[in-house]
Amino acid sequence: MEMDIKKKENILIGEDGHVRIADFGEASERRGEGFAGTIGYIVPEIFDGKPYNAAVDWYSFGMTLFSIASGLSPMWCNSSIISTYNLDPHLKDLIEKLLIKTPDQRLGMNGDIRGHPFFRDINWDDLKQLKVTPPFIPKISV
Repeated sequence: MEMDIKKKENILIGEDGHVRIADFGEASERRGEGFAGTIGYIVPEIFDGKPYNAAVDWYSFGMTLFSIASGLSPMWCNSSIISTYNLDPHLKDLIEKLLIKTPDQRLGMNGDIRGHPFFRDINWDDLKQLKVTPPFIPKISV
């Protein structure tokens, strides 16, 4: 099952503090062609009317990271804008590798994103098993 991270509004925090991904707009199965997604998060191959695959999700993830880190709309996300921001060098490199225009050269399609230096301190097995304590746990009152 693919998880679509098309915009930061789709990133939710559960009551346990762990992140949840929600995308109710594209709940139907993708066919790999045609227009789908949120304006501003649409990737080059969809704009060009080309068939697409999971590489679109990696591109959208890069735009989402940039949007969260900069506070800008992803519509402003391009290499000249990214270079003007004083981001962590590893985060900047990660975003740039996710935003490569050629789909099969994007990080995620070409290389394991978990091995990127930005994620160097993450124990992926513990994270998958929810053994990592989240940095923020919401206080929920009803």
